[in-house]
Amino acid sequence: MRSLKTMTCMTYIAALLMPALALADGYNDDHLTRSQRLQAFDHAQGTCCQDTPRVIYIETIDDGELKVDLSADEAEIAMAPTAGELKAKKKLKQVEQASAELNELAALRQQMINADMAQRESFAARERDLAERERRLHSEIEQKATEQFQLMNQQLELNKEEAQLINERNMLDPLYVKQELISVNFKAATLKEMMLKILPKGWEVDIDIHNDPGLEERRSKLLITETPREVAIQKILSGFKGVRLNHGYFWDVVDEQGKPAPTLLIADHQIN
Repeated sequence: MRSLKTMTCMTYIAALLMPALALADGYNDDHLTRSQRLQAFDHAQGTCCQDTPRVIYIETIDDGELKVDLSADEAEIAMAPTAGELKAKKKLKQVEQASAELNELAALRQQMINADMAQRESFAARERDLAERERRLHSEIEQKATEQFQLMNQQLELNKEEAQLINERNMLDPLYVKQELISVNFKAATLKEMMLKILPKGWEVDIDIHNDPGLEERRSKLLITETPREVAIQKILSGFKGVRLNHGYFWDVVDEQGKPAPTLLIADHQIN
């Protein structure tokens, strides 16, 4: 479409120039040069002068403004934009600017989302790390508690065995049995109950009374404080009026399993 307009314009211009040239004294292009300087077009050389300012010839037609630059080797046509085109270009520029702003906002939003996700992941990683450390700590505590419980049980067993060993040693030691200090308060106890209470653990009491059979069931009240065991035994026996009670220690007695079972014999007769 533009080529057709160009050819039409050039034909029109040529038609205007031909009568003027025909009136001259033959064809002469001296009018195109001044002081040996080429003008718009050098017909002898057939080239466009590069140092000559570009000349634009304008022709207006019905469908718009048409500009023809005859200084170029080939005619160039420049059409002035219409009001609709200017409005469209302005609108396009606004759309491009708005699109760029939206892209910038979208990029900023994505950066914020990425930062938030990274922060959440960091918090989640820290929470997982804390949970794992807490789990390991609880496991260690439970393990140590189990070990401590086992150690306590072992210690209790050792203490029990040690106490048993000490008691077995002491209960066969006449000095310990007779001289250990005793403190006890009897509210209402039989003779056998009082003797079992003050004797070392592991001792047995055997009562052999013929003259007063009800004496074994008689209950007495007695307070003993910081008294050697032998003295305490004599004090208990002397508290039964009307009968003379004797006592004797038998150190070599054993039970059915063969374990030591020393015995205190109380009788109302002479003990050999």
